[in-house]
Amino acid sequence: MRTRSRPRGSVRPRGPLHGVAVLLKDSNNLYAEMLLKRTDRDGPSDYADALAKERLFLTGAAHVDPAAFEFADGSGLSPENLVTPRALTGIIRYMHAPERRGVFTLLLARPGEEGTLVRRLPELSDRLRGK
Repeated sequence: MRTRSRPRGSVRPRGPLHGVAVLLKDSNNLYAEMLLKRTDRDGPSDYADALAKERLFLTGAAHVDPAAFEFADGSGLSPENLVTPRALTGIIRYMHAPERRGVFTLLLARPGEEGTLVRRLPELSDRLRGK
């Protein structure tokens, strides 16, 4: 007689923002590199193509001055990465626009919860988000 095994757990498919959440909440550099390289819908991009698309987005959609940043990788670990405070503020302003704010805020780390702020600043959990 054949017996069926009972499921011991379940696996839920992860949505498209899962990787972005891991990247932002946990500050996962590998996810950052993978996300940069996946800027092409047809498959992985090389660094030159991916960085060109990132530059086009930042200077076009986010209106960041092209002289205010230079990126060499996706993780931000390269000493060749440069960004001015004004450029970073512009990127945050772009992400904080009403049509993007809700999802962006949910993807950031929150004090006392998962991510880089899990053991930091718990008294600010109702008003602080960070990467």
